[in-house]
Amino acid sequence: MIVTNFRSIKNECVVFSNTEGLILLSGVNKCEPRLGANGSGKSSLWQALCWCLYGSGVKGERISSLLTWGEKQAEVLLEILINGKSHTIYRTGPPVKIEVDGKEKKQEWLDEFLGLTKERFIHSVLFGQGAPLLPDKTIPERGELLDEVLQLNIWEEAAKRAGKKCTDLEKEISNKEGMLKFVEGQLSQIPSEKYIQAQIEHWEGIHQIELESINTKLTQWSESRDSQLADLENQMNQWKDEKSGELEAKLQEIQNLEKELELLNAQLEDTPKHDTKKIDKQVKDNESKLIKLQSRYTELDTERRLVIKPRDFWTKNNVCPTCLNPITDDIKQQHLCAIDTKEQEISTELDKLKIEDAKNELEQSRQAQKFILASITEVAEQRRNAENNIKRLDSQITASISVAEKMGRELETNQNPYAKQFEKLAATVNPYSEQLELARKRKNPYTDLLESNKKLREQLEGEQEIITTAINQVKQSLISAEYWKHGFKRIRLYFVNQILAALQIEIQGAMSALGLDSWTVKLATESMTKSETVKLGVQILIKSPVAEGEWTSWSGGESQRLRLGIAMGFGSLIQRAAGCFWNLEAWDEPGQHLSEQGMEDLLEALRYRAEALKKSIYVTHHSALIYSGFTEIWTAVKDEGGSRIICIGD
Repeated sequence: MIVTNFRSIKNECVVFSNTEGLILLSGVNKCEPRLGANGSGKSSLWQALCWCLYGSGVKGERISSLLTWGEKQAEVLLEILINGKSHTIYRTGPPVKIEVDGKEKKQEWLDEFLGLTKERFIHSVLFGQGAPLLPDKTIPERGELLDEVLQLNIWEEAAKRAGKKCTDLEKEISNKEGMLKFVEGQLSQIPSEKYIQAQIEHWEGIHQIELESINTKLTQWSESRDSQLADLENQMNQWKDEKSGELEAKLQEIQNLEKELELLNAQLEDTPKHDTKKIDKQVKDNESKLIKLQSRYTELDTERRLVIKPRDFWTKNNVCPTCLNPITDDIKQQHLCAIDTKEQEISTELDKLKIEDAKNELEQSRQAQKFILASITEVAEQRRNAENNIKRLDSQITASISVAEKMGRELETNQNPYAKQFEKLAATVNPYSEQLELARKRKNPYTDLLESNKKLREQLEGEQEIITTAINQVKQSLISAEYWKHGFKRIRLYFVNQILAALQIEIQGAMSALGLDSWTVKLATESMTKSETVKLGVQILIKSPVAEGEWTSWSGGESQRLRLGIAMGFGSLIQRAAGCFWNLEAWDEPGQHLSEQGMEDLLEALRYRAEALKKSIYVTHHSALIYSGFTEIWTAVKDEGGSRIICIGD
């Protein structure tokens, strides 16, 4: 077996021994000497073997937790001899890939090829460190394990199928009984021949009355039709007269509308028109004139204030503030006269401006503009109304002309609404003629019913007999199925008891070899309840020279001997039941809680087992054992290069 990147084993080729006997596998951890044999790679060897065959570790570990630290993929290549022929099994992961003899296979195929499922393998070939054995499981779990490894569930499945068969047969009986009731119901609803004969006579009497009634209706209908034709002819003539009068009235209406239209058109032509451009120009000119006058007024008013301002200076001052010379009365009078003259000129020019007249003129032009605009709006409204009336009259005239033309066409083509009724009524055939003919040909339905009832009764009675026979046959099948529904469970129980009896013998021999000579084991298994159900599970009862109870009732060392003895017996039973034989067996650290004498008894028992079964049995232990019965001694050495498996001697 070649192992790569699997836990502490980086790259190692291990050739398992073909020697029959007991082989010791111990270990040395050179990387961490204080750990002794722990972590040296002993268990990794068996984990690699289990993973290669079944895709998970002994306890179900995934490859992600079994890889060497820092590596991404593990590989195990195993060469195995099956029925004298060599085969290679190669598994790599992740991702997991299985190849057998170079061809990719599925795990289900490989299980069948090896002859053992993983559950069988870890209970008959590889007894892993800390892995739960048969005694470690609960009572129901032991029953499930026994079912799986010995394939006893085929009887439970057969019982389920028999139960399903019972259910199906009961449904079939229920369906057929429903069919029988339906047929019986149909039979009960078939009228008697005497009743049908009475119905035949009754129908004949009614039929005769019906013929007489149809004859009467036939005569009445003909008379009624002649009367309706005369009425329709009068209505046709009346329609022509009314339609001619309506046409003349419509033509007169059209003439009146045309006259009204002419008056409206003339009124529209007489509507006054206003020249708004002239009045708009006048308003703008007055606004411009007023703006210019106001601007000139402002300029003159400013100039007047500037002229009047020096008056105070010449009136109040007698000395020039600049040259400090005295100001004489003549100079004052001269300057004041000039100021008065200038002020008089400005006032005269201001009077000439006539701003108020300009404002009045502007206001008058604006009032005229508003008046004209209001007149225009009123005239526009009148024109719109006149135009709308013209459109309305045009529409009315068009509609009236269309109606008049239609009336003329109706008169010309004689589209008299009563004409079709008259033609249709004249062409109508008396419906009672055909009804009378059909009534005369009608056959008494009860005559055929009498014959069909006889045939239906014979048919239903035949179906009733067939269904009754079928129900009896299904009931016979149901009795057989109900028997086997419980019978298969009894057969399974029988086989379980036989297998456990053989297992007790195997366990008893192993217990004797382990130093428990006066001890006996009893396996109590499933039992049938009063309701015919099976109570699953396996109880392990141990009887010592001084006491009796479950195997966990004894001390650690005693319990371990019992545990190992039961596992040995169960392992042998599994391989016999599977019809295969593995010449390899591995026990990983089985000496827990065992004393020195207990360990020696275990080794002696395993040596005897190896010789009796012609197997190579490996015992993994954390330290070397002083025992002379080993055929070979192997050691797992872990150093910086990883773990190596070395055979150090016989």
